[in-house]
Amino acid sequence: MKVRQLKFLIGIAIIIGAIIYLVYSNFQASFLYYLTVRETAQKAQELVGKRIRMAGTVQEGSLLKSPEANTYKFALKDGPYTISVTYKGALPDTFREQGEAVVEGALTSPNEFKADLVFAKCPSKYESKTQTEKEGQSEK
Repeated sequence: MKVRQLKFLIGIAIIIGAIIYLVYSNFQASFLYYLTVRETAQKAQELVGKRIRMAGTVQEGSLLKSPEANTYKFALKDGPYTISVTYKGALPDTFREQGEAVVEGALTSPNEFKADLVFAKCPSKYESKTQTEKEGQSEK
């Protein structure tokens, strides 16, 4: 094999290796499952500083807007567990207290979470009607 062909093959191998590495690292970064507030609180010491997604219910009365533009503080809860969240940005239109939300960011301490992204989980339009709603419709 000539030296020129060998250099060409090594160059191609390096390019292919770099492409595989980039695809793999981007795939790993975008492939985050979310943890519940309960799971996050139970593993808080090992998760501090790591990027995670966390899901919970927005605690009633916890939503505060800071004097700084578009900075919000609220708490996510799951049963007896609560973690405070700080987020700078616009909240989704469907975000509300006692609603389900998913936040992406990092724990800054075991009870504090700094979010980069906030997603509001929408209630299903296709939930079954309660018995009283069904009875009310049958009377019409």
